[in-house]
Amino acid sequence: METNETSYKKLLKKSETLNKRISQLEQREAEHKQIEERLSSLNSLKEQIISTPNFVDKLQLITDGVVDIFGADFARIWIIKEGDLCEEGCNYSKKTEGRCFCSNRQHCLHLVVCSGRYLDIDDNHWRVPCGCYKIGRIASGEYSKFITRVSDLV
Repeated sequence: METNETSYKKLLKKSETLNKRISQLEQREAEHKQIEERLSSLNSLKEQIISTPNFVDKLQLITDGVVDIFGADFARIWIIKEGDLCEEGCNYSKKTEGRCFCSNRQHCLHLVVCSGRYLDIDDNHWRVPCGCYKIGRIASGEYSKFITRVSDLV
């Protein structure tokens, strides 16, 4: 026969188990809500992109969306294009050795749009030679194009 103390301990244990399960379910519900909100935001972004005629404006919507929807610190889109500033003062074309210099003036990365923390697309990194810095090493094929943590590239 159970004593009151034994019954109380069993009830307390069951209560703790139930509270833990309720907490897990609440966390799962919050995660599902966040996913639903992101999906809704992504669908809205898709509609904005479809209805925007200008290519660069579409790219800007994408980087804004990455920052807003996923909480990224910043987002940038680079395009590999012909080297256009080599003779007009590109910092990398002046260098002939070292870690980051332009070894191929036929093409480089052009910073097209950015969102978030670093908004100045006219800084020293608006043109980057393929192979320089993390973004240039990704573009050159030195690193995978699909990364989940930029810090892993260091």
